[in-house]
Amino acid sequence: MLVNQTRPPDRILIVDASSDETPRIIREFAEGTTVSIDCYEQSSRGRGVGAARQDIYERFTGDLLACLDTNRHVADNWIERQVAFHRANPEYDVLSATYLSSWDQQVDSPKSGFFFQQANCSIKREALDRVEGWDPWLPRGEDWDMQIRLWLSGAKAYAKSSLHGDEIAETEESTLNKALGRPSSVAFLRKYGWWYARFHPEHPTGDAASVFSVLALLATPLLLLSVPVLGVLSLLTVVALTVVFIYMKAIRYRSTFELRARDFRLAPRFFVLGYTALREFRSGDFSWNYGGMNDGDERDGASPGPQR
Repeated sequence: MLVNQTRPPDRILIVDASSDETPRIIREFAEGTTVSIDCYEQSSRGRGVGAARQDIYERFTGDLLACLDTNRHVADNWIERQVAFHRANPEYDVLSATYLSSWDQQVDSPKSGFFFQQANCSIKREALDRVEGWDPWLPRGEDWDMQIRLWLSGAKAYAKSSLHGDEIAETEESTLNKALGRPSSVAFLRKYGWWYARFHPEHPTGDAASVFSVLALLATPLLLLSVPVLGVLSLLTVVALTVVFIYMKAIRYRSTFELRARDFRLAPRFFVLGYTALREFRSGDFSWNYGGMNDGDERDGASPGPQR
């Protein structure tokens, strides 16, 4: 529990968008501790998690913001170690936890996934100010967007496996809800334009393959009845694309080519990607946050710049 840390937090900020008794429960809990706990109703500007994170940024007044998702348990000295690292290594803007064993090094690219591990990290206020906080119009995927803009702004990041916390066991329902909430590449292409497709081609390519597979599965019964050969080819293509997805998500990171039983649980997620991509094909004129894109040393060539 954060209030019982060896180095207690100066302040705990909570942005709430629930319709239950959460605010009352938080207020009652806050009355029994000396730690300042502030709970605010989420503003109407923006959508989802991105808007909530931006609300926290705009109310945050300290020098170091520690982020921790609600489904994680960390050691009692988690805050103490975060603060000690930044004091001893002032050149780094971000410190993240990683699930990889024996990882204790600088992270140079957001594509590694540990440049800004929002579920368990700490970040300096000055780095947040350079990128003007989170993008409130990204209901999910706001952490990936933040990684990109922090990296473009010249922020330096470090990751340590020893900071990794235990995750609370999840139900199949919560896992499915998370998968349905994951962002597709459509929002990022809308924001960054074709720069994003060049920067991270795996994302739009995977989404396109998933969309094709979803549509192919819907068309397969008709094809099998009318043109059986095309129906069979359609099914084989979908199977091949699903196998490629499983390889890219799990198998390629292993030292040996090894297919495990749990890998097949990734297959439904492949088709969920197609659904989320199709869902995001809608109009929207959002005031995207482009903060940090033209600061510091622009990496990998030109900064994307606004794509209105």
